[in-house]
Amino acid sequence: MEKFLMEKFLRKINSSAHPWLAIATLAAPVSVFAQTMHDQTMGKFTMVGSFTSSYTQVKQGDITFTGGSLAGSSTITTASGQESLFSEGQDFLMSCVVFSENSKDSTSLKAPCTFTENDDQFFGTFLREEGDLGSANTGGMGILQIDGGTGKYANFTSSCSYEVNYLSEGVGDLTAECGHESHDHTQKSSAVDAQPEQFLQQQHQQIMIPR
Repeated sequence: MEKFLMEKFLRKINSSAHPWLAIATLAAPVSVFAQTMHDQTMGKFTMVGSFTSSYTQVKQGDITFTGGSLAGSSTITTASGQESLFSEGQDFLMSCVVFSENSKDSTSLKAPCTFTENDDQFFGTFLREEGDLGSANTGGMGILQIDGGTGKYANFTSSCSYEVNYLSEGVGDLTAECGHESHDHTQKSSAVDAQPEQFLQQQHQQIMIPR
């Protein structure tokens, strides 16, 4: 794959109006590309969680507005990928603020959350446009976007599909399937400075879509 991307990129440069860029690329392309690849951690993981919530609701006509807090824990159930940040059985405390607007025809929910493991944290936002929340036998499916954190999760990003189910009033569980990518931004910056067009093309080729 690496060889294919390099050959495709060189053909693009050789046909451009910048011959000096082709010379610079031929001088030291492999080390920059390899360094950028080395400084990425990619993989997949699944997690399950349970939580309790406390919501306040306001009804205006056919629209119900809901706001409140959600707290619980989540556990990594499977993890794969070279040098993955996660391992099976890893536990996190989960703390969220929930906002939703629900009508007969639509649902809009946003819940920023912090996941804490000892002194390290990562930050995520649950988004969904279906279902309901709060009472028994409600819930729905959506997307969890994770973007950064602290400690070893500082450069961690992920996109997850998730499902939440409320088992009783204010009590529920969730499952999520995620693909993740983590970068060393310090090393990435030097790679961008050395070969910006190559770096951008390589990043474009590595978008992950979790199953």
